[in-house]
Amino acid sequence: MSKCTEDCVWLQQQQQQQQQQQQQQQQQQQRQQQQQQLSLLQHQLLQHWGVCRATTAATAATRATTAATTAAATTATTTATTTAATTASTTAATPARTTPAKQQQQQQQQQHQQQQQHQHQQQQQQQQQQQQQQQQQQQQQDGVKAAATH
Repeated sequence: MSKCTEDCVWLQQQQQQQQQQQQQQQQQQQRQQQQQQLSLLQHQLLQHWGVCRATTAATAATRATTAATTAAATTATTTATTTAATTASTTAATPARTTPAKQQQQQQQQQHQQQQQHQHQQQQQQQQQQQQQQQQQQQQQDGVKAAATH
């Protein structure tokens, strides 16, 4: 083989290795992004489940209190006082349970949006890198062809 042909073969092998490495890196980054999204979704699901259970428990407690209050309504003065106190305590307790969960849900949504923006930026950077590498490879190939023709 002539020196020119050897250089050509060597350059092609280097390009193939670069492309394979780049593909492996992109696949690894995609796997990491998918794993992050999955973890976030699992966390949100658990939070949502917790909020649902707390809301259901609060509703059941309110229903039980209402039923007990209605049954005791025959004892006029005592029942009226008990009902007022129970209703006030139930109303005060319910927002305290739901408010932190809503705040946490909003924080998770913000984190999710930030992650998506970050992933979008990473993808744009990867595309730019690919374009640069393709341009470099094209320039190398053009140089090899030019050297081979002389």
